[in-house]
Amino acid sequence: MSPRNANGLYLIMGGHSHTPLGDFAGAVGKYPTIVENSEGEEVVIVQAYRWGEYLGYIDDEDLQSQIDGWRKPFEEFAAQVVGESKVVLDQSLCLQQECLLGNFMADAMLQYRVNNTTPETAPAFALINAGGVRATIDEGPITRGEVLTSFPFGNSIFEISMSGERLWSALEGIMSKVNQVNGCPVTSLLQVSRGIVIEYNPDASATTKLVAVTIGSKPLDKAAEYRIVTLDFLAGGGDNFFDPPFKNPVVLDTQDTVLVDYIGYTTPVDIKFEGRIKPISRCRQKFLAKKAKRAADQGPMKA
Repeated sequence: MSPRNANGLYLIMGGHSHTPLGDFAGAVGKYPTIVENSEGEEVVIVQAYRWGEYLGYIDDEDLQSQIDGWRKPFEEFAAQVVGESKVVLDQSLCLQQECLLGNFMADAMLQYRVNNTTPETAPAFALINAGGVRATIDEGPITRGEVLTSFPFGNSIFEISMSGERLWSALEGIMSKVNQVNGCPVTSLLQVSRGIVIEYNPDASATTKLVAVTIGSKPLDKAAEYRIVTLDFLAGGGDNFFDPPFKNPVVLDTQDTVLVDYIGYTTPVDIKFEGRIKPISRCRQKFLAKKAKRAADQGPMKA
């Protein structure tokens, strides 16, 4: 919605769009840009462009007094302790490999859905984007504020359904960083819950990195249909993980609410790496291929 068509709106502090405002070459407007709302009142629009290149600043005494009034109840809410962790739920490695906080969030999403379905309709696993995991949760008491800092976007949980063939293609695209359907870049790594193990060869070409996917205790079946818990952002095409649309997605609660509930359910949190995303060597890949061929032709081959 345009601010020109709204009322009761006086300040927009923009972000994420990387819109340059200011008095310099390439700017698309003044800093601040001022427009009128539907009642003829001024709406101030500011934007700090991108990647910390500029510092945005706005000084409004009336607005500051309102913020001061809102701050106390929010700070009280953010300080509420919702559980405890015996380990550091690290975020720093999430964009490179499996990470503890990514595992924990994905497990929370999976368990949330499992608790609200029957065994026959339960999802196979949960999947999130590593780029949405924003801050480490330290060892010790866990507050609501830490949860919101780690997952600040207010994403909704979605359950989607897709064929094994479509899932394999999506996972290959994520590990290869190129969507296999539209050919465009995939802009984040994934993090996954229990229930799935992804093996890939980081040295293979960009369309053959995926080596094996195990769901439950079985290899991914390209002819099967899988229920997956994910985020509205990803189901809508975010980070180019998937090629939407999806038929009849199930829209559920918000990510932070689900995680707070899961922390309460599992506290004290004490988890470790489980090898859900496994880089393997080319030699190991050849061995697995030979083992699979022999199993199909003659029966299992001993490792």
